[in-house]
Parts: sequence; C-alpha cells; structure tokens
Amino acid sequence: LSKFAGDLHGSIRGPYAVVTGNKKLGIKPDGGATQTITLTEGAARTTDQVVTDINATLTGAVADNFLGWLRITTNTKGAAGSIAIDTTVADTAHGLFWAGADAPATARAGRDDCPFRHCVRTTVTAAL
Repeated sequence: LSKFAGDLHGSIRGPYAVVTGNKKLGIKPDGGATQTITLTEGAARTTDQVVTDINATLTGAVADNFLGWLRITTNTKGAAGSIAIDTTVADTAHGLFWAGADAPATARAGRDDCPFRHCVRTTVTAAL
C-alpha cells in the first residue's frame, strides 16, 4: 500500500476579498513552526492568485487550486506528515477559505496506508 500526504481543502471558493485585517495565513507543515504567508491585497483575488502567493514563500508544503477551492498539502507522505492552519496569526485570512465549523482546528495527518481506492485523490497535486 502507498503512503498519502496530509492535506487541507478550503470550504469556500474564490474569488476572495483580501484586505488589511485578513491578509495573513499561518501554515504549519509537519508540526513545525508557523509560516506566516502575506497575501496580496485585492477585492476579487482568484484561487490561482492566492496559490501563487502561498507557494512563493511556503516550505514543506504546496498549495494548489482544487476545483476552485484552496488546498494545501504537506510534502511529507505518510503518518509523519501533517498540515495545520494557525488561526492565532494576527490579521488572519483563514476565514476567507474555511467557513465557521469547517475551519481547521487541528492538524490533518497523512496516512501510511489506505484500504480504499479513492484515497489517491488527496495526493494529486500536479496540474492536469
């Protein structure tokens, strides 16, 4: 069986109104230190634009556009890999991408194995 990376999918599709007060996203790959990403301000930022902002400085993980939603995936496959959003970052932008109860409160871990064929869907990060 294959190992699968941990990932987080947004619950709100773009475009996003990124303004002062909600332009920083704290991302914690593999339980490491919070990496604070500053997003470019704009009234209608697309998912692709946000992905470009994140990938310009994020290490240990990658962001992509998953059918219009933001997705962030750790580079570490298996149970040792995880991804989390630090919602305590000042001027946090997490509310732009995750609504209410969908906000990621805990790290999303990878798996060392998956008994279901559909598990592979969470590891595809290359552009089609």
